[in-house]
Amino acid sequence: MSDQPTLPGMDRRPDVRPDAEKKRRPEREPPEETARRTRPPYDDTRRGYAGAPHAGTQPSYDTAKAIAPAAATMRKKIYDYIHAQAGHGATPDEVRDALGMLITTVGPRFIELRERRKIFKVDETRPTQTGKPARVHVADEYVDTSDLEELER
Repeated sequence: MSDQPTLPGMDRRPDVRPDAEKKRRPEREPPEETARRTRPPYDDTRRGYAGAPHAGTQPSYDTAKAIAPAAATMRKKIYDYIHAQAGHGATPDEVRDALGMLITTVGPRFIELRERRKIFKVDETRPTQTGKPARVHVADEYVDTSDLEELER
């Protein structure tokens, strides 16, 4: 036992008072209520505002909305860089390094360019900054689009 003295009405541990109110967690709403309350105030959760992809959450939607005016310029810069690489193409990491953009900016622009069929993934890979393989993307002009099903995997 502890050598600390205890006062009447006090627990043996001096930091605990028996008359202290216990903090209670608020009761949780049922899952369907939570889903309804947190649903974003827009209909389309797959495609973003003005074509910018987002994750379907309000912060993601707000970011997509904020970037929309600049997205077209970024897409053009990325496409121009990939096009300049001719058949050699580029990975998202290579574009990030060459253009000084964040990878979180480059990734969504790659998705948009692929959806618009301006760039295509090819079978070649090159290592990323972490050493993992990344698919190379080539501009539409340098790809034989007769076998699109093979390229879209």
